[in-house]
Amino acid sequence: MNFPFFSKDRCCFILKTTICSIAFYLLMAFCTSAYGQVFFYFEAKVLTADKKPLTYNIFLNSKWDGSAAARINFKDPATGKSRLVKLSLVDNDFPDASDTDKVVNLLPFGDAYDESDKPEKNFMFPRFQFTKTKSYGNLVGAAAKVYFSYNNKQWYAPISSTYQEFEYRTDGPAGLKTQALVKRFFNKNEAFYQGYFNMNNPKFTADEKRRKMFFLFIAATDDPKIGITTQIDLIHFQDFLLSVDGGTPLNPDRLGFTISSDEVSGKNFTKKAVNNAIDKLKPGPRDIVFIYYSGHGFRYSDDTSKYPRIALVANGSQSPDNDNIAVEDIYKRVLKKGARVTIVLADCCNENYGSSPREGKSQPQYANAPAYTPMNYTNARALFLPSKSVAILACAAEKDQLAAGNVQLGGFFTHFIYTELRNSIYDRYGYAEASWTRILNNAKEYTRRQALTADCKGGPCDGDRSLQRPLFIVTTK
Repeated sequence: MNFPFFSKDRCCFILKTTICSIAFYLLMAFCTSAYGQVFFYFEAKVLTADKKPLTYNIFLNSKWDGSAAARINFKDPATGKSRLVKLSLVDNDFPDASDTDKVVNLLPFGDAYDESDKPEKNFMFPRFQFTKTKSYGNLVGAAAKVYFSYNNKQWYAPISSTYQEFEYRTDGPAGLKTQALVKRFFNKNEAFYQGYFNMNNPKFTADEKRRKMFFLFIAATDDPKIGITTQIDLIHFQDFLLSVDGGTPLNPDRLGFTISSDEVSGKNFTKKAVNNAIDKLKPGPRDIVFIYYSGHGFRYSDDTSKYPRIALVANGSQSPDNDNIAVEDIYKRVLKKGARVTIVLADCCNENYGSSPREGKSQPQYANAPAYTPMNYTNARALFLPSKSVAILACAAEKDQLAAGNVQLGGFFTHFIYTELRNSIYDRYGYAEASWTRILNNAKEYTRRQALTADCKGGPCDGDRSLQRPLFIVTTK
């Protein structure tokens, strides 16, 4: 049985020109720390097609990006044997849902699979309904209910159901209780179980410790139209950098190699400063170079590259004709430096300069999560210490499209790249294999969906909605 993934399109960046600086940074301190996990446990009794009672035990893990994963175990009425089913879900908080709607639903996405990874037949799919509320300025989903369906058309309330939340814990009675729950849905050899309950950090090899990661952040933080959004984008990636470099007591080991960070923003946001910063990058053949841009982007009508130019002007109303660099040119320059991993990301528009910015909605989080979870070193190594060279060029929008965002999430493309990175490195559930292609494909789809929440009045539109599809290439050799 297949449940469709909702297919519409929309678009662009964002505005808001004033926010109290103190309130802004307090809000960001909360937002960037709450990226841990909360698990939901449901026990629901349903009626099968032949009217026999059946109890589903459900372990649900939901994330910032609007996705979720569930494991459902039950005793098969036909054989009396225990069964385990795996299922993916997405939220329904689309533009056709009013801003005043009180609930959001996590809906089944794709097939349900049994333990052998074969599609499950005659399975009652769950739908989880969360009530929207506000917590510390964030939209939060809480107080969940569950419904069931065979066909995604008619939904039934269970005969009875109970619901609990579990935070990530490994110590004390709460840790033992969580561990006992997880054992019901995962075996001890699975990455999820190992990640949360086997706390021994692996030792890094001498070769790994000699590697370096070079970050270059380029952000139009003083721009009167999108400055706040770019500040949020910058904080997201700096927060990620802090979490992997072993710089805090809560993150004692992490990746184990040297990280060098440089930033071009504020009053220093110039073409000359960007070129100088790129020239200073001196990676070795084992190293990682990660260049990230958040700001205005545009293209000329005769540009042959599918990727945009970054506009390096302090004020969005100024002409960038003499102050721009093509994103693809940056990528080619950095690629020649010969790093093991080369990443160039640009969250900006790819349309005529001066197009009106647009603002989309935010999807809710699902309960408040604890601050930190253990790193998945296998996935971290796969992304940042690969055996083969990896080169990535990505931007937020295809040719003649704008890039959407808001002052809660920042640029949508950045938000979903960031959350997919965190999901891969810190969340074991449903991410047994780390892949840049998977991260970018997921971010592309979530960005497309979230951009649908932005109104479109003139410019590239899909009906009355914004049109945005990120663009990227991943090359390995």
